[in-house]
Amino acid sequence: MKNFKQYFFFIVIACLAISVNSCSEETLSSSKNSEEFELVSPKGFKIGNSLENLKSRLNLSNDNQIVSIKYDETGSVNVATISYNTADGKQSSIAMIKGSFKYVADIVENEVRDDSINQAKLGGPETVWVVSCSGCENCGVSSTMGSDDSVTMRCGNGQTCCVMKISKSTSLEP
Repeated sequence: MKNFKQYFFFIVIACLAISVNSCSEETLSSSKNSEEFELVSPKGFKIGNSLENLKSRLNLSNDNQIVSIKYDETGSVNVATISYNTADGKQSSIAMIKGSFKYVADIVENEVRDDSINQAKLGGPETVWVVSCSGCENCGVSSTMGSDDSVTMRCGNGQTCCVMKISKSTSLEP
């Protein structure tokens, strides 16, 4: 009888250990699927009120999955580079910029038709711009921070098949 109690106790403990372990793994995998991102930079540049709001501001579909957000900031310019996976599994990136910046690209599409765009610099202190790249593979957006607080945006690795698109961002929804 004593042997049976020890055996029964051992089985109960083993079942509890297995169920606790599987619950922990389930919690980990579900938290990775709904990973939270910082939507405000260390210097206070807010890119969205929620991931849905951010996707809307960037014209990304719900099928696109954001995988990372990286902030680069100078004294007067804030850059948020958002990396995401498309519905077909390809990786891409898009950037939001607040402040003036330079850009280097062979082909540029501008959706803004006013005096705020010229070949050297864009924007003002409160304008938020969206820069995206398309065309051939590896046409992601990248930024370079200069020692003089300047920011230069580029597409890909210098491929001539990349097209840079520059547009004003929609405003933050309350």
